[in-house]
Formats: sequence, structure tokens, C-alpha cells
Amino acid sequence: MLAGAGAVGVSYLQTPVYEGTATIVFKAPSETGGTPTSDTVPPGDRYIRTQVKVIQSEPVRAKVRTALGLDVGVTVAAVPGADAVEVRGRSSDPEGSADIANAYVNAFLEYRRELSVDEVLASRDRVRAQVTALEQQVNTVPAPQNAVIASQLTALRAQLAQLEQQAAQMSEPEVIEPADLPSSPISPQPLRTGAIALAGGLLLGILVAGVGELLDDSVKSKADFQRTVPGVRVLGLIPAVAQWRSKDEAYTVSLADPQSPASEAFRTLRTGLLHLRDRVPFRSLQVTSASASEGKTTTAVNLAVAFAAAGQRVVLVGCDLRRPRVHEFFDLSNDIGFTSVLLGKVPLSRALQEVTPQPRLYVLGSGPLPPNPSELLASRRTNEVLRSLAADADLVIIDSPPLLPVADALVLSEAMDATLLVSVVCSSARSEVRRAVELLRGVDAPLLGAVLNGVSPQESYGEAYVPYRNSMPSAGRSR
Repeated sequence: MLAGAGAVGVSYLQTPVYEGTATIVFKAPSETGGTPTSDTVPPGDRYIRTQVKVIQSEPVRAKVRTALGLDVGVTVAAVPGADAVEVRGRSSDPEGSADIANAYVNAFLEYRRELSVDEVLASRDRVRAQVTALEQQVNTVPAPQNAVIASQLTALRAQLAQLEQQAAQMSEPEVIEPADLPSSPISPQPLRTGAIALAGGLLLGILVAGVGELLDDSVKSKADFQRTVPGVRVLGLIPAVAQWRSKDEAYTVSLADPQSPASEAFRTLRTGLLHLRDRVPFRSLQVTSASASEGKTTTAVNLAVAFAAAGQRVVLVGCDLRRPRVHEFFDLSNDIGFTSVLLGKVPLSRALQEVTPQPRLYVLGSGPLPPNPSELLASRRTNEVLRSLAADADLVIIDSPPLLPVADALVLSEAMDATLLVSVVCSSARSEVRRAVELLRGVDAPLLGAVLNGVSPQESYGEAYVPYRNSMPSAGRSR
């Protein structure tokens, strides 16, 4: 559409060009009763090509310059299937285009006439001179020689008569269609140009889309994710939220807009996880992703709110000791937190912070960032703190670093009851998702399933309940 509209717009800005066309027909000598000579052979392809060159020659062009007062060119082309040529002149003025074509035709006819007449008249004058000379000799030579001269004189008189007839009836080209004023310009043609540009833009768009599809390694949908990592269930489809586009804004949609599609999607995810917990009991749930900026912290925060709203006592722990953000979603302090407890600086009860807007939800921020996060998370003290939290809560949700950049998430997964992998449609790379799943399976991490962020609201509404329906108990079984 852009190509077509742009081409039409450019066409309207261009100066119009008009074309005047005149047609010249070349007649065979037999049509006029003349006798063919070396100069007047019957028209044919070679002959017509020669005349095209003559029309475009410098002598003809010089006559046009004299007639019009300017130096202009024309396009000359043979008419298929006829002994004729078309002379086309172009100008931004309709009258000027016709004048150019007609000027070239007139100049060509004049030039050709000059050449033909001069040659025939010169031949006639030569023969006349010979006839006159022989007539004078007839009366002065002896009788035997007189007969020979008389025979020569008869032949010359016949040749002279032929030249006289040829001069009177020369086979000249005829202008059968002089150039008229064109009614419309030949260019620009906005509609034609726009149609061609539209077709070209469509082909280019298809090509770009095809190449982009081949080069694009991102996960496009739930089905694409499941093809990428077979066996990993998609437990939640979270629609995009405008406020999440800003990486600097910590927006808790489940608290700010509980009736939004995203909040409903988190409640659906919560329902599916509660049902799965009947079959696969877990008290601690790690939320991670393959790479940064895939929404793992946002997912952990809103999932914690959803579980707390369902009456669960939930502790949300910020275990991303490199880029902590959990506390920002609730405007809490991060001066003391998880690292403070690990290092024995404060007791666990003092580090926990209650979220006022959401009862039964507690946050344990990351605390001051340590110089050695992986080693600290791999310590026995980390396992002790997490077990202590799980003993006093219905669910402990861990926000951990992404899997691929650092080893922190793999270290934490060994202490978790379940792990949830977060990806973003049209952003997360298939290769990274596959590698993340390989890493988790390599350490026997309890990968419960995946959550896809950034899906369209329609896809979220249509498929969000699928994981729950697929895992519902059979008829007759009650929860």
C-alpha cells in the first residue's frame, strides 16, 4: 500500500509529457508507374531500417533546428507489417510535441527530395549533353559511321525519355497521418504507475515477510512453543499490558486493575496450578526465564497476588541477586532482605514485609547485593531459609535470575519443588527456550510447565483454560 500510494503521489508531482505521432508510408515505384533504379528500390525491412536512420541523421536534425529554433530528438520506429514508420515527438506542451514530430517529417521529406531530384536531374543533364553531341556528329561524319551514331542516338533518346518520366513521377514517401495535438499526456500515468507499484510492493512485502519468517527465531504462539520444546506444558497465556512496555515501571496489574484480561489470566493460571498441586504437591515454586526482559518477575509478582487473593498464605522471595525488582512492585524497602538473613544480620521474621493492599501476602526482598550470588545461593544456609519459609506458608514463590546468562537459577532449582518457565511470544528465541529446558532437565529440575506472556487477548481468552481442562479429574472424582 505504501509503494502504491507513494508512486501515485510522485506521479502527480511529475511534469506531464505529451507525445505527437506522425506516420510516413514508403511507396514502391510500381505504384506510381516509375521504373526502379538503384535509388528507388521497392520498400523492405532493410530499406525501412535505412530510412529510420536517415530521419535521425544530422542533416535532418539540422533542418529541424532551423525550423523550430531548438535542438530536439524524436523516436522513430517501423510499423510492424507495413512499409511505414512512426515519428514520435515528446514535449511538456501538447502543441510542442506535435510540432516536433511534424518538423522531423517535413525535414526528412525535404532532405530526401533534394537528394533524389538532384541525382535524377544530374543524370538527365548528362544524357541530354550526350544526345546533343551525337546530333551534331550525325551531319558531319561519313555515311557508314553515321549509322552507328544514329543507333547510339536512339538509345540515348530512350534513356533520356526514361529519366524525364522518372523525374516527373518519382516514388516519394507520403505522410498519411500528420501529428495532431495529443489529448492526454503519455506520462505520468498515476493509476498505471500506482498499480505497478502496488504489485511490486506486494511482491516485495511477501519476499520480506518470507525472509523474515525464515530468519525469525522467536516463539510465535502456544503451538509454536510446544513444537519447540515437546513435553513442556503451557499452563498460562498472559495478554500484553501497555504499562509493561516500560522496563522502568513496576506495574502490578492484579492489584491496579483486578478486572483486566491480564488479571483474569493470572487467576486462571492460579486455578490450573492449584489443580496440578493435588497430583504433584509443591510448596515452593521457582519462576524463571531463558533470558532477561521476558516478564519472569512480573509473572511471579502477579501470581503471588492471585494465590493470596484465593486465601493462600504466600511468601514472595526476591532471589534475583543481580537485578532485584520484586520490592519495586509494592513500593517496599530493599535495605534488608534475603541476603541479610543468609548472612545472619537479621532474623527471618524481621526481613519479611507484609503487603498492605493484599492480605496474606509477604515479600522477602533480595536485600543488599552480594559480590558472589551463585556461591551464596548454593550454600546450605539458602536451603535452610527456603525450607523455613515453606514450613510457615502455603506457597513460596521464588523470583530467580534468568537461566542462560548466569547459573543462579540452576542452583536454586535444586532446592525447589517446582519450576515455572516464562517466555514472551514474538520475542523469546526458540534456540534460547530449547537451551533453557535442556539446562533444567540436565539438573533434574522439577519443570512444571511454562507461561507465555504477550499473547493477544483473543488467544488468551480462547486457550487460557485449556491446561486446566486437560488436567481436570475424571468424572466422579471430587477435589
